Amino acid sequence: MATDAVSNESLQAVPVELYPVVDHLVTEDDAPVDNVFSEKQQRLLTELLHSSWTAAGQPRPFVAMANVGLFSDVHRPALVPDALLSLDVELPADVHPKRHRSYFLWEYGKAPDVVVEVVSNREGGEDTVLAEQLRQLGVEPPV
Repeated sequence: MATDAVSNESLQAVPVELYPVVDHLVTEDDAPVDNVFSEKQQRLLTELLHSSWTAAGQPRPFVAMANVGLFSDVHRPALVPDALLSLDVELPADVHPKRHRSYFLWEYGKAPDVVVEVVSNREGGEDTVLAEQLRQLGVEPPV
């Protein structure tokens, strides 16, 4: 995998034997959620999708995650949006291996279709820096 971030246009299914090693990446830091309101917002964003998702009578596969690392490259830190939705992909059956605990672009073969970031203030660049980083991956600005 190249050292530069992967754009959505250049992503293709990568054979598993070519996946980069992710053992050195921080996928969980056990940092607490900002506050009770943030935790409830993130839970609601994904729970609603999981409990009510259907498309024309046939469930369409999807992944909805909250506060999970989004990795475009093994040499860059993860982006961590409040929630993401990726259509036509599925979680691996076994999420225990480290390579299944985050949203690795090379694992899912695409950038998320929707990213949600609840911006409570302008500190930390959530409204500008994260939006630009997501655009570089081919994801529209967060809502």
